Amino acid sequence: MLSKNIIEKWIIPHLSVGIRGFEPTVPLVELVEAIFHRLKTGCQWRELPTKQFFSGTILIGSPMRLEYSILSFSKME
Repeated sequence: MLSKNIIEKWIIPHLSVGIRGFEPTVPLVELVEAIFHRLKTGCQWRELPTKQFFSGTILIGSPMRLEYSILSFSKME
C-alpha cells in the first residue's frame, strides 16, 4: 500500500476539484487509501473495514459509497 506522504504528493494534486456538490467529510488521503484497498481486495463498498481507514471520523450509513459518488460526479463535470 502507498504511504500517506506519497498519496499527498503524487495523487491528490492531480484530482480535479468539482464546482458543484458536497465537500468530502473525510480527508482525501484516507479516502484514496480505502479506494486502493477496495481495488486490491475486490471487496464490496459496504464490506470495507472503515475503522482501519477513517480515524477520528464519525461515519453514518455507508459513507464510502457516498464519498466515492461525490468524487465521481465532480470528475464528470
